[in-house]
Amino acid sequence: MGEEEVALAANIITCLGASLSLAASSTIVYMIRHTSRGLKSSYSRIIFGLSVGDIIQSSAIIIAVFAAPKDTPGTPLAIGSTFSCDLAGYAIILGILLTIFYLNFLIYFFWRRVKFRVTPANFANGEELYIHLIIWMLALVYPAIVVSRQEINPTRYGSTCIITSKPFLCGIGDEEDEDYMECTRGESATQMSRIFGGIIGGLLLSLFALLASITCHVYSIEKELSPRNKTSSHHSVQNEPLERETYNQQSAITDAENFPENEEAELNQEEEMPPANEPANQEEEKKESLTRRSLNQSLLYILAYIFTFAAPSAFFANPAILKNHYVLVLWLTALLVPTYGIFLILIYTRPKVKVLSEMFPESSWTLCFSVVVTSGGEVPPPNELRRPSPLPRMSEGPREEGSAEVYSYDDESTNGNYYEGLRESMIAVSRGDGWYVQN
Repeated sequence: MGEEEVALAANIITCLGASLSLAASSTIVYMIRHTSRGLKSSYSRIIFGLSVGDIIQSSAIIIAVFAAPKDTPGTPLAIGSTFSCDLAGYAIILGILLTIFYLNFLIYFFWRRVKFRVTPANFANGEELYIHLIIWMLALVYPAIVVSRQEINPTRYGSTCIITSKPFLCGIGDEEDEDYMECTRGESATQMSRIFGGIIGGLLLSLFALLASITCHVYSIEKELSPRNKTSSHHSVQNEPLERETYNQQSAITDAENFPENEEAELNQEEEMPPANEPANQEEEKKESLTRRSLNQSLLYILAYIFTFAAPSAFFANPAILKNHYVLVLWLTALLVPTYGIFLILIYTRPKVKVLSEMFPESSWTLCFSVVVTSGGEVPPPNELRRPSPLPRMSEGPREEGSAEVYSYDDESTNGNYYEGLRESMIAVSRGDGWYVQN
């Protein structure tokens, strides 16, 4: 298979992958917009901005395959012009900047909440608005400068429109070299590309710095609380009834795993005495668990970005790489970059899917994931999807095959017929024979 056939196959795969990423990020936007909380929390607003950035980027990646000028050599899919290539390249750079800026914003948000105990209200009324404005201003202005300097051009075989010179890889090397080409457009694209790569590299370094700070803080909290928790747990088990201890343990697991909703309420609680029916060490365990989950979410978001954007970042840092390894970079970009939206939705829904999986261990991951997605990301709140308690049987004996177990529920533990029907469907699918819920 020749290079042109390879490039054509890579372009088709790029379009398919970008379409999946576009669908995934659009689903996140839909989930956020159609929940009762909506854009009321800082976390949801940042995730919304991150998803919008990926939507712009994914859409532009698809368009860029067709946006190259018709006269570009070896571009069977090109049907555009210089203007369409400029627009596609502008949107790609805009999407890339929005995703990396909002990823930094997200980790910064975790860092402020975990390490400095900044309350949601103070964060929302303080620096959040200004950071949003700065992100959009920089993300809109930088690609406009690149377009004005005529430095967005099609790559080889019209794979995409990005910061590069025309003809592709012209102006690289010495003029005496046999393969040296004069540029007709974007003479300084190599320098601008390296600046762009430097921006991405600097933002990645800031991500690692914030992550390191969060990690050190989490381990310092664990080191401080571990001896105290062991002592408190020993006295708690001796002094409390077994039923209350069991309930508190289940409640702690259920409430703590509902991230980030409970994180908004619990992560920065003031130091208060816990209620009489709640052990003192339970509050400490919740704080420790919440800070660790913030660390885990931060790490997953960063790893997803590095995994998907490592190949194109290397290209921006050193465009000469493409001279000898163009096909390799093309395939890495085609396979990895369009998957970012898929990683976003998996990481965003992970805490809630985990809650459902623990509440209904018979259910498959696919079922739990679909429930979270189709319910707008609002399933559960734990108090609305808590496993019902079994009714006592009047007589003991073998259960007839195919009959359903009977469970009771109270109005306070459900949210109307919607969640109750949702729970019945989950149980029916996961158990096979189904559960019957009695009013």
